Amino acid sequence: MDILFSASQFLKSENILWLDLSFNNITKLSGDLARFFPNVRTIYLHANQISSLPEIKKFENLTELHSLTLYGNPVEGRKHYRNYTLYHCSKLQQLDKSPVTSQQRQKMEVWAQTFRKKLHPEEDED
Repeated sequence: MDILFSASQFLKSENILWLDLSFNNITKLSGDLARFFPNVRTIYLHANQISSLPEIKKFENLTELHSLTLYGNPVEGRKHYRNYTLYHCSKLQQLDKSPVTSQQRQKMEVWAQTFRKKLHPEEDED
């Protein structure tokens, strides 16, 4: 069963710091998460059905997000999953219950330079 998580179903709350949405068969995320949860620091989304890397980009504007779990989702098996996630969630300190190390950040930066045209296709339009 496909469940579309829509932040509009919840009240806007600047006080929410932690969301546990694990085990809910979520396939897609709302693009306005930052508007509804601007101060969220931890999101548990493990054991859902998120399968697309672009869904991860929707966390990009969550500037306080430090901990995220996505393990147990089909997206976890996608090539470049960890680098893509770290690129779009620049303040993460923990991903899938594992600390984000400085070596991983450096590796992600090299990866981002290698794939910059795919990450920013609008810059290639000039």
